[in-house]
Amino acid sequence: MQDTPTFHSIQALGALIRQIGGLPEENRFSALSSACLTLGGTVIQPGSASHMHEISVLGVYAGATEMHELVLSWLHGARALRGALVAFADVADLQPAPVAIEYHPDRRGRKLSEAMDKIARPDRHDDCQLISACRIILANSCEHSERERACQLAAALGNGTPDKRSA
Repeated sequence: MQDTPTFHSIQALGALIRQIGGLPEENRFSALSSACLTLGGTVIQPGSASHMHEISVLGVYAGATEMHELVLSWLHGARALRGALVAFADVADLQPAPVAIEYHPDRRGRKLSEAMDKIARPDRHDDCQLISACRIILANSCEHSERERACQLAAALGNGTPDKRSA
């Protein structure tokens, strides 16, 4: 079953993060795999089309060579996405809805690159496009400098200071 990139509620993502994060490390992968079956995600094991462990559920993709790294990577991405969604939940009606990113590696990298290009030249884009780019960066980038630049731009646009806990 393929994971369809759709917008899922903040509550559903938060519930899964709490469930997986609250388990002992040796039980996390099986619980996350079960969530994939229940919620319509994808689990790929090494040797079955990939040389890595891969998982995609609730719009968050992670890949790693070890199962425990996979779960930690998924939790990091899920927390970053949830933090970005919470930070921008009370944005004015003029702003676009929170961005549901496709978390497949090539699309994720392309979206992140496009977002970085937009905030590098803010004079060429309207506020809605820039805020959308900030959301993409905060949900996907692990680089502190990129996240800081997105936070500063969001604050300058009057969008408040995004939640730093997702860093």
